Amino acid sequence: MSLYVNGTLAGTATNSSPWAAGGPLLIGAEDGGSTPGTVASFPGEISDVQAFDYALTPNQVGALYQQIQ
Repeated sequence: MSLYVNGTLAGTATNSSPWAAGGPLLIGAEDGGSTPGTVASFPGEISDVQAFDYALTPNQVGALYQQIQ
């Protein structure tokens, strides 16, 4: 995994225990688990979220960041 902040690589990690996600993608909230709905909603604002079903290259990340500048 790679985390980019403002188009710049901020950190990397590996996940030795991948999982098969079975629910919806949540942005700014946490799934309630066995309780329907969501919990712990983010109290701020989140903008310009993009999700991909493949890993982006560093060049693709940089190009996306340049588009929003």
